[in-house]
Amino acid sequence: VAALAKEREDAGFTIYNTFLQDQYKEISSTYTENKTKSDLIAKTNEKEYTVEDLYNELVPAYGLSTGISILDTHLLEDKYSYDEKEVKALIDEFKVNWGSNYYAYMAKYGLMNDEEIFNYFKLAALQDAAFAAEYPITDEQLQAAYNEYTPNISARHILVEDEETAKDLIAQLDAAEDKEAKFEELAKEYSKDGSASNGGDLGSFGKGQMVSEFENAAFALNVGEYTEEPVKTQYGYHVIYKYAEDEKPSFDDLKDELETTIRSEEYTQLKLEAILIKYRTEANVKFTDESVQKRYDAIVANIQNSLSAEEGTDNTTTEETATQSSDDVTTDDVTTDDVTTDEGTDAS
Repeated sequence: VAALAKEREDAGFTIYNTFLQDQYKEISSTYTENKTKSDLIAKTNEKEYTVEDLYNELVPAYGLSTGISILDTHLLEDKYSYDEKEVKALIDEFKVNWGSNYYAYMAKYGLMNDEEIFNYFKLAALQDAAFAAEYPITDEQLQAAYNEYTPNISARHILVEDEETAKDLIAQLDAAEDKEAKFEELAKEYSKDGSASNGGDLGSFGKGQMVSEFENAAFALNVGEYTEEPVKTQYGYHVIYKYAEDEKPSFDDLKDELETTIRSEEYTQLKLEAILIKYRTEANVKFTDESVQKRYDAIVANIQNSLSAEEGTDNTTTEETATQSSDDVTTDDVTTDDVTTDEGTDAS
């Protein structure tokens, strides 16, 4: 970066736009600030660069995605509201997670300052509101989810390498008067798991947190019971003792959690993109740049075809949308990129 900066400056590189100059100074410590006013964006000893030059360079690369973000924000703000405090709280979470690398991380997604970062997350919040409005969760869905909800349980286990050892441990438990005390003793002596020193205690866990064989056996037990046969998993053979089960919360206490779970199960990026396309169509959005409009039409066609495939229907695209014209067209052009708080977690 320093070498390229020197090459530019040796060539008489000068920036006339104040905003661009401030950004450039962040990557070049040798650049001399220019305060001359001009209609140019920049120049070297050999060439001048105009606003039109910059536009022609940026439009193919960023014109559609940037334009869509601006349009969607305005369209969604007319329809929905967002909680500014929640948006700022989410941004603060990123600041804590990334520390001194926060701005460098955001810059990877083209977010160069606090205003751009806030606008990005504001748009994500508005998109969430749109999805919730278009795919409302019914009381029937909530009640069905509540009926299927299983509270967390607490259990201990002993992990050994062979079935015979596991069966011998179960026989020792059968003969013991204080089953739980004996279980702790055997776990400390025989278990190959890291929980051995704590008497095999795994603490509290819910559905989906353990491998299926272990989970099915553990949740099938009553409190105070242990498995009568060894439970085989990819890790070896387990003897499991269930010592507690959480009380099932009331429907009202659990409602928000259930709604979040159902929403995450229904949400797909394609569904969101279809919603946004519908809103743009209703607003008669057209791009004045022919290349941007052509690319947008191709992407819309691609999204609609993909959504039809996802839903298992034959939904032919409308005559306003062109056939996909390029293999490198992706849905990333019409939605914001995924920014995550940790690996695999969507910010929105």
